[in-house]
Amino acid sequence: YFVLASTGRRLIAMTVEGKVDESFGSSLTGEWLEGASPEKEKRLADLRQRLGLSRKRADHIWYQLIQRTAAALIEAERFSASTSVMLVHSFSRGNTRFEDYWAFVELFGKSVEPDTVTFIGRKNGIALYTEWVVGEPEFLAA
Repeated sequence: YFVLASTGRRLIAMTVEGKVDESFGSSLTGEWLEGASPEKEKRLADLRQRLGLSRKRADHIWYQLIQRTAAALIEAERFSASTSVMLVHSFSRGNTRFEDYWAFVELFGKSVEPDTVTFIGRKNGIALYTEWVVGEPEFLAA
């Protein structure tokens, strides 16, 4: 999902990835590139460049995390927002896949905990944040 929010003084572009117990897509970034077309390679190179990530460092990270985070920055640029956020909304009782999210955020030299906003840094003048939010699993049963 994509959210464009306003605090009254600034715009915030936010991508939201909802999860229960499933993985962040079908492949890690390194696997995603196996046998890739030049267009696919160029797309990933652009996403990595926006985030300031090298290929080797990103190969063990789920492609979906890289894409969703870069998408928050792309949309922030499009709407002239000063802030971007990539939010994972987890409905897992045991924070399933949190370790994958943690490994992604660690690429930026940051550590994370559930329900805590983490400032990743400024990318092309845009403040980039991320957060793992824990939702109520009971919501899914309703």
